[in-house]
Amino acid sequence: MIKKIEPGLSYFQSPSDASESLQPLLEFASQSLAERRIHNKVPVYLMATAGLRVLPSNRQDELLSVVRSRLHAWVLDQRDTIFEFVDDYVRIISGQEEALYSWVATNFVLGLLDSASTAANQPVSKASKNVVELAGSSVQVSFKVAESRFKKMSPEIRKDVLPLHLDFNACVVETHPKHNVLVYAKSFEKRGANAARKLYLEKLLMYSKDKNAKSHHNLVLFDPCLHAAQDEQWTILKESNEGNLVLLQGVSLKGKKTVRIVGNSNWEKCQEFVSSFFEDENQDLKSVLNVEANQLQNDRKDWIGLGDFLYSTNDIFNLDGELDRETFAELSMEYCKRNWKSIWGLHNSKLQDQKPTVSESRLRSQCFKAAYLLDVASPTQGREAIGITPYHVVSIAKFRSSWRFVKKCLSIRSIGLLVRP
Repeated sequence: MIKKIEPGLSYFQSPSDASESLQPLLEFASQSLAERRIHNKVPVYLMATAGLRVLPSNRQDELLSVVRSRLHAWVLDQRDTIFEFVDDYVRIISGQEEALYSWVATNFVLGLLDSASTAANQPVSKASKNVVELAGSSVQVSFKVAESRFKKMSPEIRKDVLPLHLDFNACVVETHPKHNVLVYAKSFEKRGANAARKLYLEKLLMYSKDKNAKSHHNLVLFDPCLHAAQDEQWTILKESNEGNLVLLQGVSLKGKKTVRIVGNSNWEKCQEFVSSFFEDENQDLKSVLNVEANQLQNDRKDWIGLGDFLYSTNDIFNLDGELDRETFAELSMEYCKRNWKSIWGLHNSKLQDQKPTVSESRLRSQCFKAAYLLDVASPTQGREAIGITPYHVVSIAKFRSSWRFVKKCLSIRSIGLLVRP
């Protein structure tokens, strides 16, 4: 059972507002499990990821403390509760844990890490899928590494390779010298689609200032990655002497300058800006996806794209299976040329007889995320893109796999509900 809500916990300025945002997930859990008449105790876990990892430690502590109090109160409030919760069930996981869970979960769901293949300390011999997850605040990359390849890796890449001991008969997933598989697992922080959009706007604002030699005070900024008739308000929280900016969306603060972002629908310019603005920031990420991918001893088509690789293709364009970059770019160009009012009107008309499947925030951010997705998966000079030439295919899972599916095998032996910020 899966339910996804937006935004994540890190979006909220108030810890109490952040904890309140969990209510739809908790109600979904309570109703769903009541219908299934489950009698075992169900632990409630909250594993925070990159959005909280980048916050100052004092904000992390304050937010998690309020969330723990909220979960305690909710469990006590459930009549004949089957839920259980202790403070240790809420924590911030590392980026490498997040990347590792994505790899284990995906390959487990696909039947490539079954009990037989991980038993008796035998090497994991089955072919596995490589995984790239474009999340909100970070990008996770993970893939199996052959022993022979490991010895040839650079020290910089090798430090992110984990020696894993997997045994699903005993529900064991742990790093161990007596490993049966090597897995590269790394999280690239602040490279996720939402974090990238914020950085993109900060760079766009600096670009506009340099070009027009104007101050930022109550500025109107035109964004080619937004639809015409679409606008947003952002507040400038901080501006350094070098001109670097920190923006906050949708909140007006006394004494702070504001920026109105207005869409002007230009897909080609959107792609140009995204490629230019992230050329340096994503160089290490692209190096892993392109250089290391070319050295893998399995088919380079065997990449599974999670997170926004799936949402931006399936949710908006109903694209299943392998993604043809050229087709996706053409669909994105047509979508992004449309006026926001027409998109929102069509969306509302579809809701008259059915529940919404795509959120407003997803529709609003699709143009930027499409351009960013294509840039992240683009080939570096002299290399082929991940996938099949000439269509530059990135494999997209038709299922919505996530590391939460195998949390039960990470030393937890009962049914678990996992809510992810």
